[in-house]
Amino acid sequence: MVGMANGLIANARPRRECRAGGAALLLALLLALPTAHAQENGSPNETASLAAPPPDTTQARGTRDGRARWRLVVDGERRAWRSVPALPLDSLRAAARAAVRHVQAQGHYRARLDSAVIDSGAAGPPQARLHVHAGPLVEVGRIRFAGNRTFSGKALRALMETRPGRPLRQDVLKADLRALLRRYEDEGFPLARARLDSVRLTGSAPPRLALTITIDEGAAPRLSRVTVESEGRTRPAFVARTAGLETGTPLAGYDPAAVRERLRKTNLFERVGEPELLLAPESADSAGTGAVVRVPVEEKSPATFDLALGYLPPSGDRGGRLVGSGSLALRSPFGAGRTAALRLDRRPGALSRFEVEATNPFVGGTPLRLALAFEGLQEDSTYGRQRYRLGAGYRVGRGLRVRAEVSREVTRPGIAGRRLAAPAGGGSAGGGSAGGGRRQRVAWASSWFGGAGVRLRRLRGPTASPRGGLRLDADVSLGRKARRARRVPASGSDTLRTDRTLTQQRFECTARAYLALRPRQVLAFGADASLLMASDRYDRSDLFFLGGARSLRGYDEDRFRGHVVGRALVEYRYLLGRRSFAYAFLDVGHARRPALPGASVPQSGWHPGFGVGLQFESALGLVKAGYALNDEDGPDGGRVHIGLVVGG
Repeated sequence: MVGMANGLIANARPRRECRAGGAALLLALLLALPTAHAQENGSPNETASLAAPPPDTTQARGTRDGRARWRLVVDGERRAWRSVPALPLDSLRAAARAAVRHVQAQGHYRARLDSAVIDSGAAGPPQARLHVHAGPLVEVGRIRFAGNRTFSGKALRALMETRPGRPLRQDVLKADLRALLRRYEDEGFPLARARLDSVRLTGSAPPRLALTITIDEGAAPRLSRVTVESEGRTRPAFVARTAGLETGTPLAGYDPAAVRERLRKTNLFERVGEPELLLAPESADSAGTGAVVRVPVEEKSPATFDLALGYLPPSGDRGGRLVGSGSLALRSPFGAGRTAALRLDRRPGALSRFEVEATNPFVGGTPLRLALAFEGLQEDSTYGRQRYRLGAGYRVGRGLRVRAEVSREVTRPGIAGRRLAAPAGGGSAGGGSAGGGRRQRVAWASSWFGGAGVRLRRLRGPTASPRGGLRLDADVSLGRKARRARRVPASGSDTLRTDRTLTQQRFECTARAYLALRPRQVLAFGADASLLMASDRYDRSDLFFLGGARSLRGYDEDRFRGHVVGRALVEYRYLLGRRSFAYAFLDVGHARRPALPGASVPQSGWHPGFGVGLQFESALGLVKAGYALNDEDGPDGGRVHIGLVVGG
């Protein structure tokens, strides 16, 4: 027997503790191996003592903490030593053991220390060179398993990279033990343990290593319940459904890291701790074993208030104006994950928007997510539009959710919208039939839309300040619009009423990507696009808005409209804290507008915006401030935007 590894044990999840401990125990194994070998060929530690006895610590006087500079020389060649020990000269024995362990971890099982050379006469820290003889790479001869009942030895060996004919390496063997445990966890044995019992040299020529790995499969428990370690309002049933845990079933594939990540991505918790797995008898008269998963969480505030204000500089005959929006979001107020949000915008030009939305993430205890929403838009006395939306979503993978929705839209013209106006250019607006005349500016309309969408979230770091990853939201919908309007033909004075049914298609997409350049530098890329395709006619109420702090920075809120609008952006961020950063940005927007009654001819153009800003955490909440410019209004026409998020 060359060496024993009774201490090298890999436990099943919870694996945070066992992973950290496994590395240290494996190092202990490699330390024990040369000691046993030295009993046959002389102790390498004794050789080190004779070659260079530890000097008095006064030799290190004048150096910080008396530490020496250790150098590693293997078979006459200097080698890189990343984990150089921070030890003084009087710890030569410990430094020698560390040097031998480092070489053995590369597969040189029979490495030994030849000598140590000390040079403490030069100015500066003492120099110490440790000369190690590596010896040949010792290969693995055979691997035997003990205690395995669920899987055969052949099946377990197929999961390992450590195989006969390959050298024994520390990092590879540690990863192999984890792979074995993951396989047992997937089969419903979350408490399985893998232990390297022995490592010995075989009598073959050349000698090879014989490894014995003992598997303690443990119990195969059923999940009895999920508990929440919190004094808040979170319900255990919500935690179980979000984490993908089902009570009464075998605990197969239990992954505490995945449980923690799924809960963190709900954005309902300030902190999610490591889940703890506890065992207990299922009942007093049952011999079975039940499992309890206890999850420590710290909840966020159940309400978030978001206030955004903007200052628009004077333009034309109008002075400076203050615009703003506010929103209130309720996050899981009763602990079941349900949310509600309300938002109110006051835009320039007497344009107001009101939105309210409520969601239930688990309808009837199923993974189906249901959302109800209402949106009201009023543009002075021109028109008013109401939109009612019902959507359902389903999570199909890590960070990926698909959804389907149906919506009803109703547009009612106001006094100004019912006025008759000549189409642009004297012809029919939007490509209608020729003949001139006048047509109602905004038609009465009702529409039904049905569509589908996808949402992808794979971000690293806080949601308010990602360090990497991507985010994508895309929706496509098809609808039919029934419209009714008045018109006066060019050939007469009679007012006619026209009724038409149109087919419309919509596409909306938002994408963001984050790339970490350095520890404190992040580059953000993004694109937004909205597209409306109608059969042959567009109304003012159909168009998308572009401009302002939430879309195209550097321009007034909703300055541009079009049936095709988009924006590309690039933003450089310098991180100041966990959710704080300073940034500089460049936006490039595009808007294409068709001809409308009473409007100018069709328009299309590109609009760049640029500026700087700051986001930082304060006692009140998350503060956002930015200054944005464009190439049309000059340096004195910048827009100032200030936002505050309380409880976010």
